[in-house]
Amino acid sequence: MFKDGKEEARFGNFCLTQHEVIDGNTGRAVMSAAIRQLDGEPTQYLMVLMPLNVNLKAGMRAALYPKELWGPAQKNEKIDESKLKGVQLEYNLCHKGGCTAQVEATPQLINDLKSFGGFAAFAITSDGQPLSLPVPLAGFAQAYDGPGIDAKQFAASRQALMQRLAQRQKELADQQKKQAPQQPAAVAPAAKK
Repeated sequence: MFKDGKEEARFGNFCLTQHEVIDGNTGRAVMSAAIRQLDGEPTQYLMVLMPLNVNLKAGMRAALYPKELWGPAQKNEKIDESKLKGVQLEYNLCHKGGCTAQVEATPQLINDLKSFGGFAAFAITSDGQPLSLPVPLAGFAQAYDGPGIDAKQFAASRQALMQRLAQRQKELADQQKKQAPQQPAAVAPAAKK
């Protein structure tokens, strides 16, 4: 940001109401969706993170599902798609964790997120395959309207999650070692006299 012709660093507090899909092996966010609000900024954004292999030109869109259609949609049952509400997102950033698309989170969109059952974000991979991120909205209104979590509490919670994932990885590695067939030790050929 520039002020009086000089670059000015600007840091502030922010609030995320977020849903993440975490890779159980690495602990990294594979996909996520969040409402982002920066202190002092009047505009909020719905942001969706997809993996790096998305086709940026194809864009990203989302469909909001009314509560009565969210459950059947998750079971791949036929639903009346005319009752879905579409949202177009624009990619704005790619980094080592993935590519993020966003749209302004207008008061109407926030109200929709509070009252709908869930939404699915759709993208196309670089090899033309469809990719989707289902985001249940149960509890969104309470999380959005409720008190924020302390940054230290969040960091401690995240650290505990990473420790559980590391323990799980160790247990899986130990199981694989036990299940692997025991290979006989290689015997060196006897020397000829």
